[in-house]
Amino acid sequence: MSFDREPPVGETIELTILLAEEGAQGSQDAWRALPFDASAAEGYAPPAIVPSARVAWKGYAFDEQTGVSGWLPLETVGDETLHLSFSGRVAIRLNAPLRPVLVHPANDRPRWWICCSLEEEGYEEPPRIDRILLHTALVVQRDTLSEKIDCDVPEEGEVSLPADTYLSRYGLLRVQVREPDGNWREWREVPDTEAAGPTDRVYSVRLPAEGGAVVAFGDGTRGMRPPGGSGTVRRIHADKTFAEKRFIGRSNGLPMQRFTVYDLACRRREHFLLQVGVPGERAGEWLWEDWLPVENFDRSGPLDRHYTFDPDTCEVRFGNDERGAIPAACDEPNLCLVVCVIGGGERGNIKPNLLTGWVSEEQRAYGVTVTNAGYGYGGAERESVGECIARLQRRWHEPFRAVTDEDFAALAKSTPGLRVARVHVIAGYAPGRADPVPHAVTVVAMPFSRRPTPAPSRGFLQTVARHLDERRLIGTEVHVIAPEYVKVTVHAVIVVEPQFAHETRRIAAVLNELLSPSGSLKSASGWPFGRPVYRGDVFAAISRVDGVAYVQDLWLDGEGRYASKSQGGDVLLPPNGLVYSGEHRIELLSRTQL
Repeated sequence: MSFDREPPVGETIELTILLAEEGAQGSQDAWRALPFDASAAEGYAPPAIVPSARVAWKGYAFDEQTGVSGWLPLETVGDETLHLSFSGRVAIRLNAPLRPVLVHPANDRPRWWICCSLEEEGYEEPPRIDRILLHTALVVQRDTLSEKIDCDVPEEGEVSLPADTYLSRYGLLRVQVREPDGNWREWREVPDTEAAGPTDRVYSVRLPAEGGAVVAFGDGTRGMRPPGGSGTVRRIHADKTFAEKRFIGRSNGLPMQRFTVYDLACRRREHFLLQVGVPGERAGEWLWEDWLPVENFDRSGPLDRHYTFDPDTCEVRFGNDERGAIPAACDEPNLCLVVCVIGGGERGNIKPNLLTGWVSEEQRAYGVTVTNAGYGYGGAERESVGECIARLQRRWHEPFRAVTDEDFAALAKSTPGLRVARVHVIAGYAPGRADPVPHAVTVVAMPFSRRPTPAPSRGFLQTVARHLDERRLIGTEVHVIAPEYVKVTVHAVIVVEPQFAHETRRIAAVLNELLSPSGSLKSASGWPFGRPVYRGDVFAAISRVDGVAYVQDLWLDGEGRYASKSQGGDVLLPPNGLVYSGEHRIELLSRTQL
């Protein structure tokens, strides 16, 4: 890959590499090739996958040690692709200045080049790159109308709290400081704290050229200093259009109060967080209490500041002073949203190139274009209790512990991050031991691949073994090995009808499909593991071909480390053996020639 201008030294270059998957139509499914489900909940740890191959990123730069220019290694800051095994982002840093050079076919003028080189081969399926993109970001489809950021305050020194989010740049700001009783007091914004007194609860805001607003407090002499500690200052940022909607009502102090917010369709309870306000000692001051959303009031006591929010009806309910506390009565609206995020669900799964505009005028003023490169994915609606029970019933039949041979096979085939085509379990067998081992289980794993003999890499086998080792019973010895391939070549003399005297390729195609380890790329069927190739199987397959009168003569050849032949001419396979076709030699005789 080349650049038309020299990238500065120390610059981090982020590339988004999209791989095309088998069966993908165009590039719409390239985002699916991720090492784990990207729609999983936040905090989900991706599975530990050992890469099958190893690549290195290099740049054409000047080597100060040798005094010549050449391809020098670049620092890999991050690699979500696991050496081009999955789609993801790669971040590389330039540690030396690149040198322009002419590279065919882009030899119209010198350019600055970086490349990816294969250092250690082993791909089960060589990566097929669909697209390479620059300047990308992973985003979540949601509309954040209000957010809160809890900030830590140092015990000594200047108190300056930065934040860099969209709403911190373009939204409204409120600042609260936690009181000793746990409530929050809202402080007042002033142009400068220099004119404030030591008891004035004020702050000032700086707007740097890059980044969001920076909140600065006084030093205790010119403006009060907030107390030090973890999370003692809260920044609340709200969209400018949300200023009138954040107050959902006022409490009348009665039990079982209900409020409906029809125009705030939040999909999740944690995206709808409330505070209840109480007027302070001074005019215009407020003290705010944090209230927590709960599923219901079954476990709520009379002092618990709980409320329920139903995303379907958009209704907020409070307790009755026995099951949940009652918000303090107030003559002014005192129920305020501090977190409100709407959107999500299946409606977020949009088509490519539909997100092409910026929200605010300030963003559009930069003149930078934007588009969504791929399909949205991972959106899901809330499920009902009945749907949840049905899903649990289906999951109940999925193995999560390896006990039986079927459990080992199912778990190995569902190893996260791998495309396992076929699995065979050999109980009581350990590689390298002649005698049976009762406590041993050997799993033969074959990956998906276009190659005629799909061979797993060492990393592939290690990943499957690690997945099974975490789920085996104590005392069970688990081994994961590769298939042992045996090439089978058919020699046959076949008598056919006169009009089929030149159909050798059609019969060879039938034999290739019969003697295949995987059948086809879209099917996991294939020759059974370890099953001998009987001459009768081949006789039957040829006899079913249209135009074949009978098989006059047939014999088989088998080539492989552990292949052998029986006295009857059948090809014998080891327990982990699979067959693939050689160059079959077919001789066709017309019935009219006999």
